[in-house]
Amino acid sequence: MASQGYDRMQPLRDGTVRLGGAELNFLDLPVEETFLRMLKFGEFDIAELLLSSYVLTLGRGAPFVAVPVFTSRAFRHSSIYVRADSPITDPGDLAGRTVGRSTRSQPPCGSATCRLTQGAPRPSTA
Repeated sequence: MASQGYDRMQPLRDGTVRLGGAELNFLDLPVEETFLRMLKFGEFDIAELLLSSYVLTLGRGAPFVAVPVFTSRAFRHSSIYVRADSPITDPGDLAGRTVGRSTRSQPPCGSATCRLTQGAPRPSTA
């Protein structure tokens, strides 16, 4: 099983919770690595995956079965992160700057982009 080692995953990681009829090898990996290795290579029997990525694979016939488990429980739609030493204190400070995000398929990234462009500079000018 590949997943980031969130606090709710600790019982699976340390063996407190066991899978009936199977021995679990828990791989504590960064989510980006898990997503890439699962989507590109189908490398794991069980893996954390974005709902949006799962839905996109349905049309391609990917052999995934979704299980409604929320491993992280963070509501990232409400946050935009900047470095502690950054001079950015307001979304308007992003005008003329480059804004990076990891992938278009991550809903929180899309949500943040929408919030930045509503009443703020358009992506082509920000």
